[in-house]
Amino acid sequence: MSKLFTSLELSPEQFLHLQAAAKVYMLDPNYPERRDCVGNRGRTDTDMVKLKLFGCVKSFLEDEGWGERCFGSNTEGAESRKLRWPQMKNK
Repeated sequence: MSKLFTSLELSPEQFLHLQAAAKVYMLDPNYPERRDCVGNRGRTDTDMVKLKLFGCVKSFLEDEGWGERCFGSNTEGAESRKLRWPQMKNK
């Protein structure tokens, strides 16, 4: 988890907010297809699971606005960050 935290270049507070929001989004009982993307090691085709997970993450960052909130040009540390939203949204 520490590698992920470091690679995202977020403050500890930003990371915790992002992590909590992502958990709520992915585990929302109204969207069981999201839940199917997490916690299924060894049960299904891993490439298909990764593709579905990528789609969920993309939706979370774009549609829910978390890409702009965490990686946009007006966020804390944006001037020194390598990852910028939306220019590098597929990274």
